[in-house]
Amino acid sequence: MAGEYGQVIIEEMNRLAHYINYLIDFDRDYENYLDKLKTRQDIENDKVELAKRTSNARTEIRELYSKAKKLHNDLKQILQKYKNNLDINCDMMNYSNNLRNANLKIPQKVDLTIQERKIPQDGVSTGGASALQNVQDMYTRNINHEKEFEKKYENLTKQKLAEYVIGKRYNEYWYNKAKNEYGPDTAGMLDMAHGNRNDLSYTKDAIKLTNWNDPRVASDKEYLREKVIKGFSYYDYDEDNVPGYFFKNYSEPSQRIANDKDFLEKIKESKNEILSNKKVSMGFPGYGPNTKSNLYYAFGKIDIRNGYIDKNGNLHVKVYDTYDFNPEEKDKPLVMAGKNKMLEGELKPFFTIHDIIIPKEKLDELWK
Repeated sequence: MAGEYGQVIIEEMNRLAHYINYLIDFDRDYENYLDKLKTRQDIENDKVELAKRTSNARTEIRELYSKAKKLHNDLKQILQKYKNNLDINCDMMNYSNNLRNANLKIPQKVDLTIQERKIPQDGVSTGGASALQNVQDMYTRNINHEKEFEKKYENLTKQKLAEYVIGKRYNEYWYNKAKNEYGPDTAGMLDMAHGNRNDLSYTKDAIKLTNWNDPRVASDKEYLREKVIKGFSYYDYDEDNVPGYFFKNYSEPSQRIANDKDFLEKIKESKNEILSNKKVSMGFPGYGPNTKSNLYYAFGKIDIRNGYIDKNGNLHVKVYDTYDFNPEEKDKPLVMAGKNKMLEGELKPFFTIHDIIIPKEKLDELWK
């Protein structure tokens, strides 16, 4: 069954199944202990206390089992609704709340002597060790597992909302909202990927290129071809049908890159590579979840190439990128939303080249 919702539900069901199996093994181990305890004659004084401690431990185990089983059954029903293409947002929210309230945990072992041995440190017999390992991998490493699930569900909700607004329902309102929240280049790049564009002025100082083999970028054609193939191979696009945009150095998008502090820092530290006409790659940082970075959301990572100094001492470089929503970035809801819309054909691929000039005065300051 395809789809991110389905994957999250199935992963959670598997996690609960491991946990339930672990509790069953744990309870069985105590049952075996109680059977042996009844035949012991040498610990009459301790027998009542040991039986009480064992009973308390089993009560906790069975309460946890009951909660986990109910959560597992709830997920079964949600999964069935999902398969039938029904809305499950409310169900998922309720499940998330119920998971938090259930407070599932690894029950503590009770240190009890059975003949010449103790119950192993993990609290289960040898046969349950693998089950415990699975549970510990899934629960103990993330002490608050419910928070992990909520984060995954929150990201999924963000992704679905993003798919809603950048797909067929994309309009002027959502374009302006993206522009205000994420910056002009993020909104502009998204707009360029749509057939129903909202702001043609964004590319007024750009040359539309037919593809990587456009004669106007002949010196870059082999590099561009490889970059386009790499960027869009996931989507099975023909590289000859991917257009490009060449932004002139006086365009607003090129000017924003040329004045970006992270871009200038990369120019500063890459002097030798740039003057040797080597490719320099960089990523624009995101600055954390509550800080929007226009170039981070618009480009993510770029290549810097074709550097040279003109007769006036100004540095010329070109910046290259493919609008491909890197499918490997599975932890980023907005990226995954764009990837899905591109797979569905609601967004179209393209590559960009930005001509950048760093004035001599600024360059002298960077490379002093």
